[in-house]
Amino acid sequence: MTKHFSKINAPAEVKSDIWNSLKFVTKIPNSKIKSVMNKRDQLKTKLSEQILMATDRSYVPTKTKWITEVDGHVRRVAVPVKVRRWWSDVDSGKIQISLFHKGKPIELEPGKDAIEVSSQNDLVSTLKLLQKSIDLGDFDSLLK
Repeated sequence: MTKHFSKINAPAEVKSDIWNSLKFVTKIPNSKIKSVMNKRDQLKTKLSEQILMATDRSYVPTKTKWITEVDGHVRRVAVPVKVRRWWSDVDSGKIQISLFHKGKPIELEPGKDAIEVSSQNDLVSTLKLLQKSIDLGDFDSLLK
């Protein structure tokens, strides 16, 4: 004689306190996580360049390029790259900062795409705060 167990007759399964203390979620695919992290890194790299431009007036961003000379020798040369500043001076000595992704300004809030700081002294500290904000994931929904 075999016994048939059904879920209807089975007693309710009791879970431990450890099990009940865990938070269960749907797994986010690794490809999506990588995509978000790459976008964060790109924005942080560009922001680091803006910080260098703001702190050192003589800083000129460069890239390396291979050049073939007339005699046939090939050598690597540093070539300056034109990079647009993300901040601009406005009336009464204030500064506006706009962040760009893929060449377009990021809309930080509906209808607002710039951050206003009171002076040149606050520019670098605000740019560094923005880097921390990127690390915290505040820009993830804005980077498309």
